[in-house]
Amino acid sequence: YPEACQSECMLDVARGSGPVPLLKHFVDHVDGGGSTPLHHAAAAGDARLLAALLADASARGSRNKVRGVLRHTDAEGNTPLHLAAEVGSAICMSLLLEARADPNFATSAVEDGVSFAGPPDRLPPLRVVADTACARLLLAAGACGGSALFDAARAGCADSVATLLDAGVSALSPGPSGCTPLCAAAGAGHAVVVAALLGAAED
Repeated sequence: YPEACQSECMLDVARGSGPVPLLKHFVDHVDGGGSTPLHHAAAAGDARLLAALLADASARGSRNKVRGVLRHTDAEGNTPLHLAAEVGSAICMSLLLEARADPNFATSAVEDGVSFAGPPDRLPPLRVVADTACARLLLAAGACGGSALFDAARAGCADSVATLLDAGVSALSPGPSGCTPLCAAAGAGHAVVVAALLGAAED
């Protein structure tokens, strides 16, 4: 199934005019950029297409195969869940989490040259999400909020810190070796993040 035809078919489906049954059977096809149809659907925030792909993958494949598709990373190290988190699609995130996407699976992305906890140079979905409601979805699914907040604080990512705090992650959550996000931010000289964490700790 030619890659160009697949891409055009996916665009048609996103517009509501494409042959979903035809596309579904290529759920595990990988294009030149390392992306599967799940990646494209998640990046587009297309819940209809994503639901069709997930339903077909579940019906046709074993649990291990479905897990493999959900954990597959594109050329930039993103899983479909990371892409849904980046675009702030709560519906797509819910579909992926219901299909057992791992909320703690880390990408190979590096932000501002900083390596994060967990696998080297990797970011979990909580570190790429910019929407509070989406962050709460990940936390409810078992995402490790304390580690994500620690990493964001250490990197000086004020927006990520604010999102995580708004989602309910405690400013006093211990990070690696018991070090708190506040200690990490202070040690790295991130004054704005320190102020945010102090304010949250006082609430």
